[in-house]
Amino acid sequence: MITTACHLGFLVRLPLLVLFPCTLGAQVYRGDIDQPMQENPKLPVPQVVELYHRRLVPLMKMALARPDVETRRRAADAVGQLAAARIDGLESLVGPLEAILAGTDLKRGERQVLDEQAAVLSLAAARALIRLEARRTAATLLAQLAQRGPAMAALVDPALARWDFQPARALWMARLADPDTSRSLQILAIEALGTVRHGPAAERLEKIVLDGGPDAALRLTAARALGQIVTKALEPVAERLLDGQVHDRIVAVALVSHHDGSATTSLLHRLAGDREPAVAAAALERLMQIDPQGVGQLVEGLGLPPQPDEAGNAHETSTGAPVSRDPRIRQLMARAIVHQNTARAVTLVGPMLDDHHPQVRRYVRSQLIRMDADPHLSQVIRKVAVSMLDRDPLDHWRGIEQAALVLGTLDHEPAAGRLVELMSVAHPAVRLAATVALRRLAVAHTLVPVHERAAAISEATAVMMLDWVARMRGIEPVGLAPQMDAAARKAVKDIQLEDLDAQEAQMMQMFGQMGYREAEPLMRRHIPKHAHGVRARAAAIWALGQLYAAGAPKLLAGQLRDRLSDLNPRDPEAIGVRQASAIALGRMKAVEHVDALTHFYNAVGRREVAEACRWALSRIDGQTRPPLPVIYRQKTGFFIQPIDGFQPDEHLLPKP
Repeated sequence: MITTACHLGFLVRLPLLVLFPCTLGAQVYRGDIDQPMQENPKLPVPQVVELYHRRLVPLMKMALARPDVETRRRAADAVGQLAAARIDGLESLVGPLEAILAGTDLKRGERQVLDEQAAVLSLAAARALIRLEARRTAATLLAQLAQRGPAMAALVDPALARWDFQPARALWMARLADPDTSRSLQILAIEALGTVRHGPAAERLEKIVLDGGPDAALRLTAARALGQIVTKALEPVAERLLDGQVHDRIVAVALVSHHDGSATTSLLHRLAGDREPAVAAAALERLMQIDPQGVGQLVEGLGLPPQPDEAGNAHETSTGAPVSRDPRIRQLMARAIVHQNTARAVTLVGPMLDDHHPQVRRYVRSQLIRMDADPHLSQVIRKVAVSMLDRDPLDHWRGIEQAALVLGTLDHEPAAGRLVELMSVAHPAVRLAATVALRRLAVAHTLVPVHERAAAISEATAVMMLDWVARMRGIEPVGLAPQMDAAARKAVKDIQLEDLDAQEAQMMQMFGQMGYREAEPLMRRHIPKHAHGVRARAAAIWALGQLYAAGAPKLLAGQLRDRLSDLNPRDPEAIGVRQASAIALGRMKAVEHVDALTHFYNAVGRREVAEACRWALSRIDGQTRPPLPVIYRQKTGFFIQPIDGFQPDEHLLPKP
């Protein structure tokens, strides 16, 4: 994997972090934009494993036995951290923690500690025991509930419910029966009773649900718990709430959240058309679980929504129900239609490629790509995507972006001409998506126009980089316009350097994959430091490696060696460029630079570069080299910890 360290040395370190994110993963830029140079070659990710000193456990045990409250509190918190990390050997700490929780470790004089300190210490001990999953201490935890109030209950109630500690049920039931119980304790008791599905609580919970009180949260919690306990025949109870306020209808959905059958389906169908998004979304979620086919028909009957207009206004469907501005509902509707897996479903869901919410439109795109595996749907999917691609990129840039990615992934070559046009439009997301699609299509006749566009962008970005670097160094820049010709200015008008860099990187990778030697001079202009954006430079160097896989001119190989070796402390070369240079040297089988590759393979430094050098050396001499060893690092930062080091076999490893 090629990663990019994006800085120009101490003079410009911070601003470049804004311009160029420092890693180039497979899906970092604008979502789902792949980078072939990340996959060819696919380098292992450097592994770092944290080790825990064996003496941490006995040290914590000693700290738990100290007389002062603060030391014990911090030790209990540290044990909780170790438990969360799943460290072995913590069983010996359960007893001391339980003693702290029960108060049995206190001497007579120590019982006079301030109540606040005692409460904080008890909470820390309880939290550690729960993280340790110390079920044998459940009785002690239960005993604390009556003494420590809501803060302790918020920790202990969910744990006792998860463990299904039977004696706790009586306490939870008593809270429901006591009118003086605080609201927070009632809610915790209700949630716990729902978790353990305690049947005797059903009658009381139904009363809370139906009393019509103003506490919507309490009623909703009761409804959810009742729905967990009683999994059928609650439809009549829910029916009584349908004419109420919004929270009444939400409660009605919660009541049947574990129901199925025709009565439940009928009830949820009514609620799915509710004018309140929270109600409709909850009903649709459950319907998708129990009757996905029926939901598709329901949504189609309501009129599949496009999306709110630019002002965010909801439109009325043919049935009078509003099209929701809630993206969750729109995605649920899309899911319901997609589930039908028909040509009509594709036609209905296609316009949602242009949805305002990125999660919705990306979901639709992914589903269209998935559905294309069905030969009966392939043609209509392409038709829908092409129709979106032909829309106005100013008004429908979202849909065009997604349609371009769909058609590129599906290798729909007839779209190549339109994609070439879109490669130059004003919106950067459309430009990038069109360029990615063209790279994926790899149609020979598009190479010339892509090359022309890349040359214009390259000229502009070179000037922009010079101008920007001058500003960072406190030098008054000459300005962009005098240094650019008209074509370059037009190519980059109103586009940020970061967006141009990402687009140009895709073009360079396209040239490399297709072996387009006419672009070699352009690629070479990207080799010098700061000549262009970091992504484009790394991609150009990677592409040169593709072009010269049979061997490279000495001058070119020497330039790449210099990029690999540039560790100027005031202005080091970007990690991504160094990595790409090593890979290119390996692909070129540059035997004369084995020493440099070997040096950085063995050097203590950036392991991403070392992995690239390992791959390059194996490519050159044919000898397989194992991935770099795992880095073992001692975990520190505890309030008390051993000061001595330890041997590799004297450590505690987290459980897998």
